[in-house]
Amino acid sequence: MQPIRVMLVDDHRVFLETVAMRLRTRPELQVVAAESDPERVLDAHLVCSVDVAVLDLRLGDVDGTQLGQQLRMINPTIGLVALTASETADHAAAAVRVGFTGWAAKDVTIDELVATIRGVQAGETRIPSHLLATALRRLQTRGAARLEAEKRLRSLSLRERQVLELLMCGLDRRRIGQRLYISPNTVRTHQQHILSKLDVHSVLGAVAFVRASHPDYSLEATAR
Repeated sequence: MQPIRVMLVDDHRVFLETVAMRLRTRPELQVVAAESDPERVLDAHLVCSVDVAVLDLRLGDVDGTQLGQQLRMINPTIGLVALTASETADHAAAAVRVGFTGWAAKDVTIDELVATIRGVQAGETRIPSHLLATALRRLQTRGAARLEAEKRLRSLSLRERQVLELLMCGLDRRRIGQRLYISPNTVRTHQQHILSKLDVHSVLGAVAFVRASHPDYSLEATAR
């Protein structure tokens, strides 16, 4: 059998080199990259030569889950293992959402890490059951909240969406009226309808509602 080609990314150089050295003693694995700089592992040729990437979730200023997402965009078949010093449901939910199927604490034995890598390569989910269950519940809750947010936003009329977009840009009623060729009083009426439909109590609340539920939301797309 061909060895599993592994990439390691961790910004703690001593830890990285120690793990890489120990994995290189395992005949079933081939460490093709061990990097502390996440920017250096995004080469397409390298990423496409990797079967499983083992990533620290905290890489200085870089989010390991986002790095994993970038790797999967380059190589959709790559397996992802999260390597972390702490177990948090938020981290687990973010990792599961982008395609991580393995999870290993930094204090696991090398045999346990190898077993996780092999499991992920075989298509298994190797995330502790309690952590996976919590992560899935959070993703389900967020998914339901997102659907509810979409429902509320789609209840807005075209003019209300236009007013909301300008409110999110920081314009006051007078300037919104000038942009849309309507009176400030008409803007006030649209604003009241927006607050009612979104079930919030202020313009700030409306803006926060959109940003929190849909960080990448496009009012223009909804208006079409």
